[in-house]
Amino acid sequence: MKNIPNLKGLSVEEAKSILDRKGIEYENETKKVFSLLVENGKIVKIEEKDKKIILYESNRNLWLILGILAVLMLLGLSFTFGNGIYKSIRDQIIEIGSSEIGAPELEAEKGWGKKRKVIVVKDPETDKKIEYYEYCIRENLNENCSWNKSNIKGVVVTETGHKYVTLRAVLEDKTKSKEATKEVYVDNNAPEIGSFKIIKATISSITVKVDAIDKHSGIDKYMYSQNGIDYIDGKEEYTYNNLTLDNKYTLYTKVIDKVGNESIVSIEVSSLRELLRELSNGKEWDTPKIDLNKIPSSIDYKDIYELPSNYDFGNDTGVVECKVDGVVLTNTKGLKPGKHLIKCTATSSHNKKAEVEKEIDVEINPDKLT
Repeated sequence: MKNIPNLKGLSVEEAKSILDRKGIEYENETKKVFSLLVENGKIVKIEEKDKKIILYESNRNLWLILGILAVLMLLGLSFTFGNGIYKSIRDQIIEIGSSEIGAPELEAEKGWGKKRKVIVVKDPETDKKIEYYEYCIRENLNENCSWNKSNIKGVVVTETGHKYVTLRAVLEDKTKSKEATKEVYVDNNAPEIGSFKIIKATISSITVKVDAIDKHSGIDKYMYSQNGIDYIDGKEEYTYNNLTLDNKYTLYTKVIDKVGNESIVSIEVSSLRELLRELSNGKEWDTPKIDLNKIPSSIDYKDIYELPSNYDFGNDTGVVECKVDGVVLTNTKGLKPGKHLIKCTATSSHNKKAEVEKEIDVEINPDKLT
């Protein structure tokens, strides 16, 4: 049989879950073997027989008792006494095997959601008191569990992605049950809008196109508005109709994924008449310019320089922002002595961008102290 996954170190439930998803047949009953390196209830070996997988599960308790028996026999105890010990130990082995604590039964909310709950619907069978449950959340079943205590007999998952949720019971004597695992799908991220642009216009309409993706639950619908309040359904391309030539418009699109997360972007149109002129002329917007040329690489701590030195948006408009060591500033006033990194960005209204950066050294000039 090809493509048998590596299941060593996983719990029995996890291993069976993987085999079920891959459509690989396996013997339902596991075989118990001794392993000093692997904790109880974990897979230590897999074997193929008659086109089925046999899972070998670590169980140290059985071999510990057999070891005690071997020591007693080596000490020269009588056969009758040894036979009595053997029968007693055999009964204990049977008792231990039958009292091994199984896994809890879990129930998980299905499909994608902004949060997903996994709860225990049936405790494992045991004569001992269950003190609490532990859980771990993983992206891959081959990852080691980082266990957390659960106070609600389950867990609510809010982190975006396809997650595996594993729970186990912790008893009053601190022994732990076998583990049970469920898959959940959570999406708390809004769709990503790559572009929203005008592709054509007439004397009474504007057609736009939006390019967006949602990496998790997927896009459910596109909606459009002229005022940002009243939205109507559409597709990737949409036409705003019944427009007039000289009115100003702000065109909105809202992209919503299958669990309700949404992103909104907009385009401002000064007038349809101007837009038609731009489209007919094939107008190209200038890339902005920005510099820090007026600021020397070394300045006195009392000197004040405006940030940036120069900027120009050409035939467009936009905004300028400067940061010094990550903090937004408009000048160098108050900079402490030492080295500082200035970064300035000019972003046009048509999303063209220019950036400049400079490292400066702020010094104390004794001649300027008075």
